[in-house]
Order: sequence, then structure tokens, then C-alpha cells
Amino acid sequence: MAGSKRIPSGFFAEPGAENVSAVLFSNAGTVGKFGRMGFQDGLGRDQISAMLRGGAAYDHDPDATEPRMFSYEVGSRRERWGEGVVAFHNPGALHPLDDDAFPDATHYRLADDVIHVSSAPTLHVYQSQTISMVTTDRPTSGLDHD
Repeated sequence: MAGSKRIPSGFFAEPGAENVSAVLFSNAGTVGKFGRMGFQDGLGRDQISAMLRGGAAYDHDPDATEPRMFSYEVGSRRERWGEGVVAFHNPGALHPLDDDAFPDATHYRLADDVIHVSSAPTLHVYQSQTISMVTTDRPTSGLDHD
């Protein structure tokens, strides 16, 4: 309850929701993603010598209790625009959405009142940080000692 307003849960149980196949969500459309996507295609390489990305991701082990940590050099794998998209499927949809409609997304489905991951890409990131190493021809103060 927010003040005097009631906000119901269970969107897919609302009248008319059978016309919604799924709800898509992403918090991955960030400046970091745009930078990585450009860098992997060669943009900015005159100013940035390398980019590193690391963080926490979905663990495909069914017994996992925590995310798995990951890191890689940007460009060593092909990041796709659809990575980071999440699809919550409506169990009562008149026209269910096939997982292939968004192959890079992680798909959640409700079965026996429990939410299950029905499919997820190899790398589904929960949180990450991108570090860019800037190219410079100027000496760094105090770091270059003989």
C-alpha cells in the first residue's frame, strides 16, 4: 500500500491481461553497453586501448544459490543488443510468446505458482562494471620511475 492508494499484484490475473503475451524488461540499455557495443565494432579505438567488463551473472547450475562472477575483455566475445532483456511470460495468454522471438533474452514462466527460468543465454548479467583504459601519449605523474 502506498499511502491510500492500493496497487494490486498479479498483473497477468487482471481482466484483459490474456491479450498480453509477455512483459519485456531491461535495465541494460546503459551508457556502458553503448560504449562496449561500439568498441567491439572498432569505434573509439584511437582513444581507448582496452575495455574490461566484470560482474555477477545468472548461474545455470540448478543447485546454485548465488550468481556466478564473470569477467572478460570487451571484444573477446560478441555482445548482442538483446542481452539483458527479460521476458515474463503470461501463463494465460491467448497468444503465448515463443522463446525464439527474443533469443538473447532470459525467459521467466510461472508453473505451479513458482517462477522458473525457461531459457537463458550463456551470459545473463545481473550487474556489471565496465572499465575503459584510455590511450595517452602523456607521461603519468609519479608512476613512471626508472
